Amino acid sequence: MMSAEGGCLDRCGGPKRGAPLKPEEFSTLESITGYWATQERSLRAFLTGLSESDVSRRIEFTVPIFTFTNQMAIGEILHHAAIHNIHHRGQVTLLIRTLGHVPGNIDILFYYSGKNSVA
Repeated sequence: MMSAEGGCLDRCGGPKRGAPLKPEEFSTLESITGYWATQERSLRAFLTGLSESDVSRRIEFTVPIFTFTNQMAIGEILHHAAIHNIHHRGQVTLLIRTLGHVPGNIDILFYYSGKNSVA
């Protein structure tokens, strides 16, 4: 997800994604949260500079793992980046269940409810 979000931002004209991420560079929670914090700052800076016409401007791009070229509005690409993680969350949940475990309710509503509950 870290790489995919960086790729979407790069395609839209934000900071370059850079070299492929290496799993061994993210062996601690601190390394992961630090990377995400940098990504968030980059995304917020990019969004601050967008105009209404930028959001609807179409750009052409190629996703390296696919062989086709696509064209989408910057807003559509950013929307994809925002919800792409949901797809993978479902995949991980299915894998956990396939292994015979129950992952619990992974809906963000329950996460925030638990995080913000008053004891």
